[in-house]
Amino acid sequence: MAQEVKARKKISIESEYELELDKVLSMIEEEQAKLVCIQFPRGLAAKATEIADLIEKETKAKCLIWVGPTFGACDLPIGIDRVEPKVDLLIHFGHAKWKYKDDKAATSSEISVHEV
Repeated sequence: MAQEVKARKKISIESEYELELDKVLSMIEEEQAKLVCIQFPRGLAAKATEIADLIEKETKAKCLIWVGPTFGACDLPIGIDRVEPKVDLLIHFGHAKWKYKDDKAATSSEISVHEV
């Protein structure tokens, strides 16, 4: 049976980027995550609190916004494994698909979720 997606008010960043926030919210609920770390490339970092507020309003999770430097948007934050309490999910925003020979680059943002 397909899970029913409840209607929610869109936040301003969704008019600029395809962040798949409904997918993020569903995954947080499915995993019953209590602490979620969200990581952004520099260009989206200013919108981090808006997204964290949405996640906390729509789920039972609390958000940790990772603002430390990384070596690219795809890099795992150094020291995330030592954060207490333990982070249940790490969500990277701003991933782009690799462009392969005879392949077009992704035109929308991608998310990647990792167990920590």
